[in-house]
Amino acid sequence: MQKELGSTWGGKSEQSIPVLGIDGYPVRRIRWLTFWYWSGWQYLIAIGQVLGLSGVYLICGPLIRWFDPTAGVLDTGILSVCVLSILVMDAMVVSAWLLLRLVQGELTKGISSCLKAKIISGTFWGLVLLSFFGFWVLLS
Repeated sequence: MQKELGSTWGGKSEQSIPVLGIDGYPVRRIRWLTFWYWSGWQYLIAIGQVLGLSGVYLICGPLIRWFDPTAGVLDTGILSVCVLSILVMDAMVVSAWLLLRLVQGELTKGISSCLKAKIISGTFWGLVLLSFFGFWVLLS
């Protein structure tokens, strides 16, 4: 029984390398383990992170009153602004990452891997800074 991943290792493809256990018998593939190799987890976690921070922003006023019943309106307002700034910055980074994932194939077609990494990282930070300054202009 051979492991079928299709990548190369040491000049040989992994399809030709049998995976053996300690006792010398081939290792069976665990069916439930393939669930964790789903490629959509990155997107799901990124969107869940933004939604989780949105939920914290919505309940941060009652949340501080629950922790400190003597907290005034100013305390909850300061906490709301801090959570809002974290939420907006996180939303900017996630949106820049998702936008870059959409155009990554067309942006780096036929380019060496070193230059590809530079273009992707520069574009990502450019998108983050662009959205940050856009938010800053809207605030002022």
